[in-house]
Amino acid sequence: MNHSGLQMSQLDEITLWFVKAPHVGDGGPTFCDALASFLRSMGMPLWRISYTLTV
Repeated sequence: MNHSGLQMSQLDEITLWFVKAPHVGDGGPTFCDALASFLRSMGMPLWRISYTLTV
């Protein structure tokens, strides 16, 4: 387990999800919804989600 309380295998799975997430040209709502759904499916409690992606 790491400092976030996640198992390393979960971190690998999250990283893989980001790599495979398809691009949808709607400005981000589809991505945000898919990310939240994925994280909830892993058992993460989400009350609010905010993200910033940088290249």
